[in-house]
Amino acid sequence: MLLAGLSSVLAYGRIFERDGARRGLRRVALRLARLYLFQIELVLTTLVIGLMWITHYHLEPTIFRQILETPIAGLAHAAMLHAVPAYLDILPLYIVLLTSFPFIYLGLSKKPWLTLGVSAALWLAVNLDGTLNLPNWMGGGMWFFNPFAWQLLFTIGAASAMFSANHVGALPRVRWLTRLCAAYLAFAFFQSAPWLAWNLPNLQPFEMAWPDKTHLGLLRLLDVLALAYLIFSSDRLRSLAGGRWLKLLDACGRHSLEVFATGCVLALLERLLFRTHGSALELQIAVNAVGLAAMFLVGWWLEQQRRGHTRSSAPRRSEGADGGCCGRREEPDRIEQGEALRIVGGRRADDPWLVVPPSVSVVRSLPVHHACSVRGRSPQLRPYGTALDVVRLTEINNR
Repeated sequence: MLLAGLSSVLAYGRIFERDGARRGLRRVALRLARLYLFQIELVLTTLVIGLMWITHYHLEPTIFRQILETPIAGLAHAAMLHAVPAYLDILPLYIVLLTSFPFIYLGLSKKPWLTLGVSAALWLAVNLDGTLNLPNWMGGGMWFFNPFAWQLLFTIGAASAMFSANHVGALPRVRWLTRLCAAYLAFAFFQSAPWLAWNLPNLQPFEMAWPDKTHLGLLRLLDVLALAYLIFSSDRLRSLAGGRWLKLLDACGRHSLEVFATGCVLALLERLLFRTHGSALELQIAVNAVGLAAMFLVGWWLEQQRRGHTRSSAPRRSEGADGGCCGRREEPDRIEQGEALRIVGGRRADDPWLVVPPSVSVVRSLPVHHACSVRGRSPQLRPYGTALDVVRLTEINNR
């Protein structure tokens, strides 16, 4: 959820700033509709697979027992996100949090510390009173991932995206904080590792109950924040993330929803397989290897499809009257005289296929947090994206 908040700012924050609230809300609504359709498709797919499997092997249903016993009522509850089965409870959580994103983004833009304080107060209230949750028709309980608690991670992720944009896309590296986070993660490893299951001496420093996951217990929250800080403040890791050897992982992130849905179906098959044939170590290794390979394959295939579609939709390069090569698509939206644009590698940041036209001249290179967008008014700081230059339109002729 931390990454979900961060990516929401990167995906929709610039739209709210550049095109206004109406366009931003429309984009968020379209994304919510797609998430909802994927959730319904996953429920139906897993129901069909589960029913076929338990019928063939003569097993009793477990996860979807209530829906199978009363299919009409169960599907109606699932359609309203009132029935949230195990292993299919991530997308509903994301749908609820993304619905709140416009309000979170507005609050962080105007009063960031107040917004974070309200979010933290809600998380604290949930941990003090566990009944503050959404009902789940499955089993007559509550949502396993309480959205009123997990919204804190989502809000922190959104805030970190807006903050790091003013620090060249990264969090500042503070030595004492780095050491503190590393020490806490080391403690968390020794405390949570299943030493006895590994047939090793128990190296847990303390005897303590597992931190609560439903309400995002404090120790879990600190663990995520410590790990996130070490990653987002590391120049070395950021340079490694841009390496060619991580292109496959990047493709999975680009098509994360499809890859996630694939993983949900595979997780169901894994559970059914273990229930039918046992969970021997060799079978666990094989299932995990096949599952990872399948998800990487889905990400790679979708990326190849996307690239093929982009190449086929791009116009052919044509020779201009002066013998030069035009090689650019018509601008998707009008670029007016005097408007400053952000470009990445010679292209507009919001349109990866629009090569800067000859009428654009580079004024000067600026850090990312100085990139600005001007449309008939004085420059304003726009800290989003990874802009390398600020360019200005110039007239080719004065007619």
